[in-house]
Amino acid sequence: LFRSGLCEFTKDLVGSDPLYITDCLPELLDEAVAQFNPVYQKRVRPYLIDYRLQDYSKLPQGQFGFVFAWNVLNYYHMPKIIRLLPKIERLLRPGGVFMFSYNNSDRYWGGRYVELGRATSVPYRLLSEAVLDDGWEIIEAVDIETNISWIEIKRPGQLETAKLHPSLGEIIQQ
Repeated sequence: LFRSGLCEFTKDLVGSDPLYITDCLPELLDEAVAQFNPVYQKRVRPYLIDYRLQDYSKLPQGQFGFVFAWNVLNYYHMPKIIRLLPKIERLLRPGGVFMFSYNNSDRYWGGRYVELGRATSVPYRLLSEAVLDDGWEIIEAVDIETNISWIEIKRPGQLETAKLHPSLGEIIQQ
């Protein structure tokens, strides 16, 4: 989880065991960990990352089934996103998923946010081409409300786990 201190979804990922969180500010990492009860705090793995350097070598390589970045890549230009993809791929296990929000400037509000200086221009048509050229599979791309867009992409391969009982699951209402 990238920029966990600013992410409203941190608590939604509590089923991950352990939950790896990153931020570039130590006080935001502390705040993200503090929102959990003391028992679960022991299962949270905080990492201080300098996002400008895009150096994720401190994190366990090839160990993640899911990497999530919300309201981070909305401020990255296309070349920086393209340079980021192989680094995220190295974090993921085969078949792992990277889900991130971005500013889809193919849409009216996405373009407007670029004009207002609130986000960078990342047109879906170019992003999807870059993702596919890099060997990823697009699972889903979603645009909702004004400028909220995200994409879920999958690393090639089959996701497997050695855990007898994976901690993430689906709740089905009957």
